[in-house]
Amino acid sequence: MQLDLESCGVRSFRESDAAELARHANNRDVWRQLRDRFLHPYSTDDARGFIAFARGANPETAFAVTVDDRPVGSIGAVLGEDVERCSAEVGYWLGESCWGRGIATRALVAFTEYAFAAYEVERLFAVPLAVNTASCRVLEKAGYRLEGRMRRSAVKDGVVQDQLLYAILRGDDYGSAKPNDHAATPAQQGPQSEERSVTPKARFCLAVPADWNWLSRELQVEGVRTQIDILAPGDDAAAQYLHRFEERPIIPGHEAAAPARAAAGSAKPRASLTVDEAVVPIVVR
Repeated sequence: MQLDLESCGVRSFRESDAAELARHANNRDVWRQLRDRFLHPYSTDDARGFIAFARGANPETAFAVTVDDRPVGSIGAVLGEDVERCSAEVGYWLGESCWGRGIATRALVAFTEYAFAAYEVERLFAVPLAVNTASCRVLEKAGYRLEGRMRRSAVKDGVVQDQLLYAILRGDDYGSAKPNDHAATPAQQGPQSEERSVTPKARFCLAVPADWNWLSRELQVEGVRTQIDILAPGDDAAAQYLHRFEERPIIPGHEAAAPARAAAGSAKPRASLTVDEAVVPIVVR
């Protein structure tokens, strides 16, 4: 199989792809977004084994994502069985050097069209970690719809996390990025229009120990684009607190006070939000 796209491609794996595939796959930041069966560290021998598996499958379901015909990632599907044989789970990953270039979206749109033509399925679905907002945006731009949140359904890197369920049906528009039938959680908020970006912003601030780290996320609160600043003891913990906040306000509460970062500015609190019985000042910026 070979799909030639504007700036990338999707094709069958070749034995010669192993070294280049391993170079992109051997990255902890890639591994953190995927199932544990995706190995880390990832060696050239691991790549050879995966390529042999992909080339030997019938039907073929795993393919290389390429740039200049060199593998930079993979995309594929796991076909359902028994009563779920009308569905297939889609998965994909890209090397970090290719992030933010639209490659994943183009590859997913093309593979989605290919999958409905090649396999006898009525539904394709994906289950990204809720904290993997980049993958959520890729799915939405490819026309997949958010069907629900699977709370505390996965353990990755020692952290219990939510997963999100996205799906597209045969006959749906690929790449339409249609609005979801359900209200999107903050993890699913895609890029806003230029008109929307000029709406007022707010900062939710919570005083916590000084050695905690910042993690920020833009999201929608009652139709207004806002920035959530969260403090936590390390990046992993911050990510965990963030996705828990997206489900419901669960942040360790302390005395109500704006952190020094906000207090040092000219902005003044104009409202507050109660989080775990602590008052969180909202500072307009």
